[in-house]
Amino acid sequence: MCSPEEAALLQLEEVFSATLARISNRVLQPLLTAEPSDPQGRECLRLLQQLHGCAQQLWEVTERSLRALRERLRHPDAIGLESLLLLLEADHVLQVHMEYIESYTSCVVVQAFQKAAKQRSRYWRGQRKALRQLLWGVSPEGSMGTALVQALRQPLTHHVQKYALLLLSLRDTIGECHPARELVVRAATLFGDLHSFMKQALDQAEATQALWLTLSSRLRDALCTPARRLLQDSQDVPVTVTPLRAERALLFDDVLVLLQGHSVHTFDLKLVWVDPEQDGCAAHLLTPEEEFFFGSRSPREKQEALERTYEEIEATVSQALGQEHKLPMDDLLPLLIYVVSRARIQHLGAEIHLTRDMMDPNHTGGRYDFLLTALESCYQHIQRDGRHASTAHLPGLQGALVARPPLDQA
Repeated sequence: MCSPEEAALLQLEEVFSATLARISNRVLQPLLTAEPSDPQGRECLRLLQQLHGCAQQLWEVTERSLRALRERLRHPDAIGLESLLLLLEADHVLQVHMEYIESYTSCVVVQAFQKAAKQRSRYWRGQRKALRQLLWGVSPEGSMGTALVQALRQPLTHHVQKYALLLLSLRDTIGECHPARELVVRAATLFGDLHSFMKQALDQAEATQALWLTLSSRLRDALCTPARRLLQDSQDVPVTVTPLRAERALLFDDVLVLLQGHSVHTFDLKLVWVDPEQDGCAAHLLTPEEEFFFGSRSPREKQEALERTYEEIEATVSQALGQEHKLPMDDLLPLLIYVVSRARIQHLGAEIHLTRDMMDPNHTGGRYDFLLTALESCYQHIQRDGRHASTAHLPGLQGALVARPPLDQA
């Protein structure tokens, strides 16, 4: 007897095979009819041709798996579970999926779908109805390039996720002594790893594509390659770099890029040596040309710096008023906005998120929590209004604040 999981796998393969055929006919083949004249357009066409080849290989291996499942369900007594392609050639099936994912994400990184669709925009506007058969939620007003990206992504992510779940269920269903158990356990592990690989690859590709939109065209042309992936951006995880005062640090899977004004410093990761500090908040980075120090204060240090800032503000207010004054939130907020605006702290939003996420739960509702909430309100006000708070209601305070010695940066 065949298990319900095997029947579900058969249905899954039938749907995916038909979907791949529609993607090839309605998306990939029309995209390949573009005739770009510029080098970037020709590179995008090459990537799309490569993706079409990978899609064809994926369809062929899906058809082979489908035929094996059909034979198994027709003759369950004569054909054993171990004959299924998903189990017998799990490594090959996995490799074909990975090649397709890598090819697809390379197209995403360089916006190959958007650029190719733009050349035949009138044709693709007429294909929205057909694309609805491939994915959910195609907006009539949305970008066709984005719709094409989703037309390939949605079926793939659904298919791989269902693969992993059904193989796990099959593993739990068959007995410990079943002759195919070892194959099923191994396949379940492999396709679970494939699901994790796919999620990471898609997230990195989307983050890399989004990064290019924040850079100048000159810098984008210099850094953008199909294989390059963004791993970390200092705008998301705040770090300081010395001796070079880098405004932004971009860590890719092959290079480290430090941006300072119009200057760009690029370091090949094959020639980089990283020596982390014991506290995990700093590292020395050695290259053939330079030595850098990457540092980020620990969340506890950030909280202590915020507390010292509050104490300095309160002491300044008391001095200006000639009497001790405890600051309630209504008085603290405009003063904190003024101080933070003048401090010009880089990546303040990321600093706040990191401190909040790593704050000791025992401090919830305490002084650190109160001060961090005030800083969050301060940041939101600055982001919304982009102007300094008024301190006119406290005479002489503005001059007193300016005269205070500078505080350590939070």
